[in-house]
Amino acid sequence: MDPNQLAFDRDEEFPALKDEVYLDHAGATLTSRSQLDAVHHDLSTHLYGNPHSRGHPSQLTSDTVDQIRCRVLQHFSASSTEYSLIFTSGCTGALKLLAEAFDYQGRAGGYGNKDVGKGHDSDNKGDNSSTLSKNPSTINDSVNEFQSCRKGSFTYLLDNHTSAQGMREYAFQKAGKVQCIDLDIHGNTISHSVLSANDSDLSGNHLFVYPAQSNFSGKKYPVDWIHQVKRGQMPWQQDALKDVNGSKRCENCWFTTLDAASLVSTSPLDLGSIKPDFVIISFYKMFGFPTGLGALILHNKAAHVLKKTYFGGGTVAVSLAKQRFHVSRSSLSQRFEDGTIPFLDILQV
Repeated sequence: MDPNQLAFDRDEEFPALKDEVYLDHAGATLTSRSQLDAVHHDLSTHLYGNPHSRGHPSQLTSDTVDQIRCRVLQHFSASSTEYSLIFTSGCTGALKLLAEAFDYQGRAGGYGNKDVGKGHDSDNKGDNSSTLSKNPSTINDSVNEFQSCRKGSFTYLLDNHTSAQGMREYAFQKAGKVQCIDLDIHGNTISHSVLSANDSDLSGNHLFVYPAQSNFSGKKYPVDWIHQVKRGQMPWQQDALKDVNGSKRCENCWFTTLDAASLVSTSPLDLGSIKPDFVIISFYKMFGFPTGLGALILHNKAAHVLKKTYFGGGTVAVSLAKQRFHVSRSSLSQRFEDGTIPFLDILQV
């Protein structure tokens, strides 16, 4: 990019600074006047409506939000056929969604198992809520018994966002093991603390959460850990996670969550090459405005490990009040964005 294209008048773009020195970029970047002018012009010249309604204003909102999803994915070099984007209330909202929905029992084999759904935004039914709601008794009892004793693990880095630590409270209830690890830059274990463990068969799904850049220290962690974790090649995976019978675990049952909120405020992120399963971002850290808006970017092939319970607003296509029956929306984003999305905030992105 031409350096001249990045030039701006500080007093013109950031008049609120005046004689101030802003030192909290890690907390939130500054909003420029040109951004606010563009938002004002857009909202003053276009008629946007609730995307759950019908009519031209509603359709305009839906179409524009879809375009923004694609543009955000393009910004991170992610294909919309490979990744989906779910808008959340921020980084914390994305982590909470993962904590609530991640299936630690799962099916052996992880990626590529045709029985767990294709995972694509357009055709994956994800939680199969309509089938289970119609007749829960049709589920094979032996499969239920097997899955009830097979669980995975939740592992988080010591140097992590407090919201990542908060995920463990759900993991205590659902995972077979919860552990905190401290790693050096090479991935070697400095310390390892097991917070919870039981005698479950640990051949379920395993979730590892770590920041691309620490909110606390600014330290950057290697993104190539993603490939190593997914293949079970990290030293701590061999030392800290052993099956109850000592056998080798199923392949492709490791899932990675990359907290990229701090990193993307100043650095590029290429999801086309590193391919994590889940990525979380906050837009105010990138643009300063709007606040209270973030996203969970998920690999479509990992969608089957998210089992959603609650539904509301636009997340269902059909729901019956007198029967336990509902049909979830077809796309991943529609299934996980409960209620009316903050569409005016999204349009400002």
